[in-house]
Amino acid sequence: MRIAPVDDWPVLAEFYSKLAHDLRSRGVDSLTTGGVACVLYSLTQKTKDCDIVIPIAKVKEVLEVLAKTEIRGHDCRLTVKYGAPFDERWLNGGWSTHTYFGPSSIPIARVDFFGNPPRVSRLDSDEDSLFLSRDGVARMKKTRREKDWAFANLLGEQMLLRGDSAGLLHVTDPERLNSAVQKTVVTPSLLLERPLLQLALDGNPELKRYLKAEKNFWSTLDDLRLKTYERAWTPYGEIVQNDQSLLHMRLEEQNLALTEIAEKTLEPDPLGTVGWQTLIEKAKQETSETFHDIELRLLPSPNSFFGRNDGSPGGQNDPEL
Repeated sequence: MRIAPVDDWPVLAEFYSKLAHDLRSRGVDSLTTGGVACVLYSLTQKTKDCDIVIPIAKVKEVLEVLAKTEIRGHDCRLTVKYGAPFDERWLNGGWSTHTYFGPSSIPIARVDFFGNPPRVSRLDSDEDSLFLSRDGVARMKKTRREKDWAFANLLGEQMLLRGDSAGLLHVTDPERLNSAVQKTVVTPSLLLERPLLQLALDGNPELKRYLKAEKNFWSTLDDLRLKTYERAWTPYGEIVQNDQSLLHMRLEEQNLALTEIAEKTLEPDPLGTVGWQTLIEKAKQETSETFHDIELRLLPSPNSFFGRNDGSPGGQNDPEL
């Protein structure tokens, strides 16, 4: 979905900031993530869309806030091109919900909502309580999109500069990682979550190759994850995309209609049905076919999304981190 150009970034910045404050005023402890968080952390100057993590139990309140929110006279609508309706059942299963403001063909603003964001272990903040922590944003940036990886690396470096050893989980520059492990206490929980840290501790020359393999693994796993949701979405999508009346409904009416369709056609928990461990093993196997003779035990076994401990024992939700 394209987004209409807004030459004045402060217009969007103010809109997204006001939305976050309005949610808090309504009792919704949301956390802004994605590109807007990267602006806060001085990694980019502007972005067009906004990602927000919400408490799943507060879906009703979020809908009420969005129903009263406008930008330049345009109110909020749910996209029918991807994602699930605002409903606890689908948010619990790792689905995201996508909204836009403005014409459906070229929106002015777009806001995506997550209940259980992928790969995130803790829902906390750093210096600004309205924003997801650097650790959380970095985890969400380990995607199949090449452009996201620079942000993950830089967020990891910022964490180390702030004295947070968990930044070691996200640094992908081999020289920086080699240097950082010599100055940072590498706890057993860090090694368990990112096994290749042992190569850095040992000064192993294979570190650079394993960093590339690890990135390949994460990208492949994210691709497998997204394709699982895409396949599950197809029967639902065929119906909603052919129902033009949905585009003319008000937000709450639209969400009710989409939920009724989803109840008949949209699997709430695609990863649970397919098996997250199955996807992890497939991603490792595909990575080994590209990077020959690597030890698969040095690749991570992460959890699928916040609140679900389906990775390796003691993985991403380890309280020591």
